[in-house]
Order: sequence, then C-alpha cells, then structure tokens
Amino acid sequence: MQEEHLAYVHPADTARSALGKLLLAHALGSRALLENWSKTHYGRPFLPDQGPFNLSHSGRLVLLALRSADDQVALGIDVERIKKLDFELFGPYMNEAEWAAIQASREPEEQFFHFWTAKEAVMKGEGMGFHLPIEDIELRGQTALVRGRTWQLQALDVPAGYMAHLACPEKEGFSGAVEWVDAGVLSRSDAA
Repeated sequence: MQEEHLAYVHPADTARSALGKLLLAHALGSRALLENWSKTHYGRPFLPDQGPFNLSHSGRLVLLALRSADDQVALGIDVERIKKLDFELFGPYMNEAEWAAIQASREPEEQFFHFWTAKEAVMKGEGMGFHLPIEDIELRGQTALVRGRTWQLQALDVPAGYMAHLACPEKEGFSGAVEWVDAGVLSRSDAA
C-alpha cells in the first residue's frame, strides 16, 4: 500500500488516497484489516474475507462504496471535480449521441462528467479499470451495457462542482453504504 501512495505525482493525491484507506478502515472498524490489502492482476484492490469495496477521490472529495462481507456482488464508484476541458482530447471516449448531448447542454463540462463518472464507475465495477476501453460502455439512461452485462447507475448527491456515480449489476442492486468525506474540511479541522 505504501508503494501505491508513493506512485502519486502530486502530494494531494497521496493524501486523498491515504484518506480513502482510513475511511475504509473506519467503515470496517479496524485498521488492522488493511494489512491484508491486495490487488487483482488488473490492479483492483480487495481485502480477503471482506465485502467488495471501491474508492474514488477527486479535488476535495474522497468516496467509499462498501458491501458487507456476505454480499460479494461487484460495485464501482467514481467522483470527478467538474472543470474546463479541451473536448478534442476526449473524442473517442463518447459515442455520437453522448457528444450530441454534451454539445447541446448549457453546461457541457457537467454533462461530460455525468457520462464520464458513469462509465468509469462501470469500468471499476467490472474490475478492469482502464484495461476495459471506456468507449465500449454504452449508456442508456440509468443503465449501462458492457461485455454482455447490464449495470444500474445511480448519480450520487455530492457537493456542487462535482459529479459522482455508483454502478452495480442490474439484477443485484445496491444495499450497503456510500460515504464521502470533504478532505479539505477534514485537514482544516485536524490543523486546529
């Protein structure tokens, strides 16, 4: 886990990643469980004998989605801070209908990140991350199709300036906890 933290270029990303793991330890009720931190060959973290979980962080937010140990159904979560983009760099990642919706939107960046976080949550739910081409994910309202599987999508209620989605296999749904922490507020309160 320490090597993973050192791989981040920006100290703020290192801090958010560490905060995510502390949030997980808090939710599980034990920091000792993190000693068993492992990763699949695609890099997806897991803890043996624990339920599936997924972490995401961007800007000032760190999110955790967690299932109980007896519920081994996959899930994915993604959060992104909405920012100005050079859309030409993201050309192949959206299909024609998605680009049309982005271009027609009064808030094109917000619409882009709506699609992006939905797709990335599915990629993480599939357990492959960016090994699964994001353009292979077909969004259909509150569902996504990829690799013959349908995923339920749930937009999460996060502060303005952010977009976040949770993805679960359609037939399973989600029963568990989603928690988010404002890393900026937490670091200010620790300094006081």
